[in-house]
Amino acid sequence: MFFDYIKINLFLLFVGLSYLIEAQNLIPDKFHFQYPLSEPLFVSGTFGELRRNHFHSGIDFSGKGKEGQKVFAVADGYVSRILVSSRGYGKTLYVTHANGLVSVYGHLKGFNKTIDNYVKNEQYAKQSFYVNIYPEKLKLPVKKGEVIGYLGNTGNSTGPHLHFEFREEITEQVINPQLFNFNIIDDKPPIIEAIRIIPLDENTLINGKNEAITIKIHNKKNNNIIIINDVPIVSGKVALGIKVYDFNNTINSRTGVYKLSVWLDTILFYQHVMNKFSFDETRYINDLIDYPEYRKGNGRYIITRVSPGNKLNIYTQLYNKGVFIFDKNQKYKIKFKVEDFNQNSSYLELYIKGSPLNNKNFQNNINACKNTFYFNDTSYFKNDFVELTVLPGTLYDDICFTYSKKNKPSWAFSSIHSIHNPDVPLHYNYKLSIKPENLPSNLQKKALIAYVIGKNKLKSLGGIYDNGMITTNVSEFGDFVIVVDTVSPIIEPINIHNDKDVSSQTTIDFKIKDDLSGIKSYNAYINDVWVLMEYDEKNNLLVYNFDDNILPGINTFLLEVIDNCNNISVFEANILY
Repeated sequence: MFFDYIKINLFLLFVGLSYLIEAQNLIPDKFHFQYPLSEPLFVSGTFGELRRNHFHSGIDFSGKGKEGQKVFAVADGYVSRILVSSRGYGKTLYVTHANGLVSVYGHLKGFNKTIDNYVKNEQYAKQSFYVNIYPEKLKLPVKKGEVIGYLGNTGNSTGPHLHFEFREEITEQVINPQLFNFNIIDDKPPIIEAIRIIPLDENTLINGKNEAITIKIHNKKNNNIIIINDVPIVSGKVALGIKVYDFNNTINSRTGVYKLSVWLDTILFYQHVMNKFSFDETRYINDLIDYPEYRKGNGRYIITRVSPGNKLNIYTQLYNKGVFIFDKNQKYKIKFKVEDFNQNSSYLELYIKGSPLNNKNFQNNINACKNTFYFNDTSYFKNDFVELTVLPGTLYDDICFTYSKKNKPSWAFSSIHSIHNPDVPLHYNYKLSIKPENLPSNLQKKALIAYVIGKNKLKSLGGIYDNGMITTNVSEFGDFVIVVDTVSPIIEPINIHNDKDVSSQTTIDFKIKDDLSGIKSYNAYINDVWVLMEYDEKNNLLVYNFDDNILPGINTFLLEVIDNCNNISVFEANILY
């Protein structure tokens, strides 16, 4: 055990030196970055924060409720990519630098005049608001400190802010900006809210029951050393979980932590560090957290157990895959240490009383499963109603697959099919096919598979009718049903109507939405000429900013909106300008 401990600490020293060398190699002495915004900076999100189905891949600089602040290039380089979307990062710039890094600026309100003209030309050429452009090298060079855009709230942003990243040009892995002197003013230690002890099989007992226990911390503020006096009695295999967040000095907003370490007595049992990850890894967050507890709405607990299909590379120490085995009649000391990047730390200590397994309660279900899905193999399920295919790497661990069928609702064209357990997370999509019931031939192209949320809510997953089945790709387990969408999208004009004088306006605005299959496309025309409309999907807002296409006098305006089942809505008006 002593030699194992020495090996572990030598390994951690090597890892720490590797990251330091890596950061130094990426930034030569003559290569320095500036901040992308004017100071003071307000940091509302840190690298590696736990988000829905992903890790946060950069730093969020808050606009304190305001848009329009100047965004600067952090170093000399050239614009290598421009993405304009109603989702994700919205309006985004990618700048490649001479040292092999790419800086990314997301949720922009707009670009500088040169870049904006370039983008609008591409949008008009493609007749599309959405564009993903890779300009020729040096087509759009930028200088350090040059204004390249303006802080905004586009895409899936919940408030005005700049999302800033560093990526490696070759690997496209994201790297913690704080490794490159993007320091955040922070002298506040992380706050531990609660811990959990989670049984990992049906034979484990925690205080006499095969159930997880949660220990909440009530004196969280200004207390970075927590001692838990209660001593749980555990027999069997468990994972430990911790719910934690951080603050910094710039803004009163919860942020993520940088490093978590867990000791069993004197052995460093578990450790992860948020320095770098790839986008292929980001959905592994669902194996890093207690996913069933998260689905219940109880927040995200980071857990020590790492499933065999989890290939996340943030772990710097992992003893026994993070699984604790308490099977001896003795006390074990557990210590958590949580750190932010500035090395502010919080600690939690407790003792666990181990106990041998009670043979009377021991259950052996090795041969009970009739349909095992293996995480590293292709798995299939098929009956008269459904078919599904799960490819290797989709599951994090082997599962005993379950299926059941519920009654057909009056409004549906199939029964409700319960595909396994929604508490089991997935890394990739799987293919799901459902056989419709009494679906008229004229509605086959209007049919789709929907995810059933509660009793009255559906989420469209799309689908294609082929060979008597509706087929789509699905990212989670749960209840599924076939419905049809024959209802056209809703177009709600905000500041336009027929024969209106719009000469005092600068925009024409609409609300557009679709209640089931979702908006697929929209196109607007003035005097039969296509015009660009900006789409803010989260607010269902569509905006035409006046340009040279609107002419003095009477203009014809036409807007066409199509949903994903090809239902069409049209708005037409004559307007005076």
